[in-house]
Amino acid sequence: MKILIATGYSGSWPYVPDMVEELRSRGVTVDIFDIDEPRPARFLDRLAFRFTGLRARTTRSVLRHKLDAMASDYDAVNIHFLHPIYADLLDSLKVRGRRLVASIWGSDFLRANDAQRAVLRDILAQAHVITTNNPEIRQQLQAAYPEAEPKVRIMSYGMRSLSVIDQVLRKETQAQSRAALGVDPDKIIVVCGYNATRAQQHMTMIQAIAALPPDVKARQQFIVQATYPDDAAYKDEIAAALDKAGIAYLMLRENMDLEDICRLRIVSDVTLNIQTTDSLAGSIQEHLYAGSALIVGRWLPYEMFEKMGASVQRVETAAQIAEALAVARRKPDPSVTRPDYVRQIHEAACWGSDSLMEKWLSAYRG
Repeated sequence: MKILIATGYSGSWPYVPDMVEELRSRGVTVDIFDIDEPRPARFLDRLAFRFTGLRARTTRSVLRHKLDAMASDYDAVNIHFLHPIYADLLDSLKVRGRRLVASIWGSDFLRANDAQRAVLRDILAQAHVITTNNPEIRQQLQAAYPEAEPKVRIMSYGMRSLSVIDQVLRKETQAQSRAALGVDPDKIIVVCGYNATRAQQHMTMIQAIAALPPDVKARQQFIVQATYPDDAAYKDEIAAALDKAGIAYLMLRENMDLEDICRLRIVSDVTLNIQTTDSLAGSIQEHLYAGSALIVGRWLPYEMFEKMGASVQRVETAAQIAEALAVARRKPDPSVTRPDYVRQIHEAACWGSDSLMEKWLSAYRG
């Protein structure tokens, strides 16, 4: 089998890189068409690329030229994250393979404006299979594009990080993981968000934490995961707001290796996630897999976690966040005991499950 994956590769971690590695390990040929790498080769394109007013048009031209040079004998072309630029590339993508698979990631649909939703409609109309990893997103897709519903499938992404969490828990206790990260050995650990974008709503989190009674704040350590993207100005803005509010915190600014990311999930007692939209972020699944409790925005589509029996507390305002944090507790050491729902997450999102890979291969085969 031969597959072409079209995506912005640098922003597709961990889902697409893990998927590519797993497909190749099973003998599938996988090529990547990376929309984040236009790299003009022709002189006139390089010249035009220097001018802001011509850059968007040149990018589309370069990507079309790059795509036209690719093979046209793929069994399937799989678009991951339906970026508006595919409006100019769809015809060329379609003729690269027998089948077109369109994978909705969440914000490509949830944050799309009217013009972008029109592009989505065209892509979905021409796709043979449409995938989403969340039943609630499927319902919203059905409401927006009822004609596409027969083609929509719930398809999880495998996550190598789940296996790494298991490996870390086999070799060290939670206390040892805390020591490895330099985290307080005794306090309740609250991880605030998982990236350094404004959509995470850090300022609302800070407002809530600042309102906590001093004795509650003294029992908790607040960790801000701001490892990506590389937006130093916004990271400084978060730090300044935390300092002004008198909050003791640990901000993780630099990239972390996968093992330390997994340690962060293990040491977290509570994960606070109030980002504006989400489908099913890998970071949230990792936290749950390591036994963390969730405090999440009421608007986020996490009903499936609640049905599994995970600890999910929904909030809408800074005051409600503060109320939830005030009663937060340490979780049991996950190296000793894990929640029952962990098995369900493993079955749904671990590439070690043959049934998960078979779903993707079936979408590609037709």
